[in-house]
Amino acid sequence: REGPVTWETLDEYKKVADTGDVLLFSADDTVSKMIRMAGGGPFQHVAVVVKGQPEGEEDNKKIRVLHSTSMTMTVSDGGKKSGQVMIVDLDELAEAEHGTKFFVVRKIKADKDSTLATIQEKLLEIANDEDTLDKLYSLGNSVPDIMRIIAGFNPPDVKNFLKNKLPWFSNDENSTYVCSTFVAYALVKAGVLKDDTQFQQYFPSDLGEEKLKEGDERFVDGVWLSEEFRVPNPLYRPEGDPVQEEGEELADGAEGNGG
Repeated sequence: REGPVTWETLDEYKKVADTGDVLLFSADDTVSKMIRMAGGGPFQHVAVVVKGQPEGEEDNKKIRVLHSTSMTMTVSDGGKKSGQVMIVDLDELAEAEHGTKFFVVRKIKADKDSTLATIQEKLLEIANDEDTLDKLYSLGNSVPDIMRIIAGFNPPDVKNFLKNKLPWFSNDENSTYVCSTFVAYALVKAGVLKDDTQFQQYFPSDLGEEKLKEGDERFVDGVWLSEEFRVPNPLYRPEGDPVQEEGEELADGAEGNGG
């Protein structure tokens, strides 16, 4: 993504990071480029910031992110998880997305401080829900959830037909998620996007400013996402770097940055 850098370092961003910040990534590896092509936009992965997780941990100042990914990553309790919704440190995600030179931040905005506080509380509830953290990554685990993603390519009249005629095509919780369907789902549950939002059809770029601007009718009244801010990734390594070629541990033989 081109444009001015908002914070010169990742550490500077951490000082102002808030629960609910939407993080968007644009890596330069082949799989990431394919995801961006399929989604029709500049991003292939998306996550949401949560602070002070998990409950009961003494160090509640860490900046963590909640996301769904195909990758195997070190989670907040020090263990390993793969191919599911998980909470990881921001630095862990920056390393996993080492093909992203700059990542984008969009902050949740609200016309009332109390509204913003309620949204952040709901996001933390989602992050602390064990059932949520057990949800698997869609690809390879749920045909209906994948079909709902594919349905996003159809024009509105076809989408409406599918919604009305197929019992599995609804706004109920998915059994699995990809990164973008999960973040869109979380934004619906937290009160950022309206309840009738078809979160199952979201690609990462659908949460970028080009496709979801302030004033969009999908936002709950009095709530919106900010303009895009850019942050350099200190762990950036271009595709083909020898360190990258040592291999990342991915779930079920997946390749690249799982979106």
